[in-house]
Amino acid sequence: MLLKKPKMRKRTATPRLRAGIYTAYDVMKEVLRLGREEKRRIDMGWWVDMYRGKVPPDGARHEHAPACGTVACLGGWGNIITGNYPRYEYGHRLLDALFGEMDYDVRVREELDALFGSGNLPATEALKQLAVILKDHKPELQEHRVRVFGAKSGRLPLYLGKEAA
Repeated sequence: MLLKKPKMRKRTATPRLRAGIYTAYDVMKEVLRLGREEKRRIDMGWWVDMYRGKVPPDGARHEHAPACGTVACLGGWGNIITGNYPRYEYGHRLLDALFGEMDYDVRVREELDALFGSGNLPATEALKQLAVILKDHKPELQEHRVRVFGAKSGRLPLYLGKEAA
């Protein structure tokens, strides 16, 4: 009797932003879209659990990982799509890229930082909280600009400052 070969799920690329200039709102809106599209991508318990099917030293293998093989928290996904990972896993590096290293007085930065560090918050609740932050702080998020250099450049995202009103 012949056994059927198990059907392999088609692998897809881990999503990344194209090179260009984005607002902090654009970046976090894309993180929200990716999470809503495939909730298995989100695990708030780890910065990055799996990256392209590989498990970092402090990650955990997910049996039901998405086709792209990448599972991370919201801050980890922000790092991944801007090209800030695997060099930096932590959410504060993303916040530095989105708001500048010295701009700690921005309330939305504090709210995102609290969300990124929320531990084992379920993906659906984390996505709801991110949607509220985006809605409540859209004008402020749209003021901060970041240059993303693209997946193959090897360059980190660069904070460009606040857009002149």
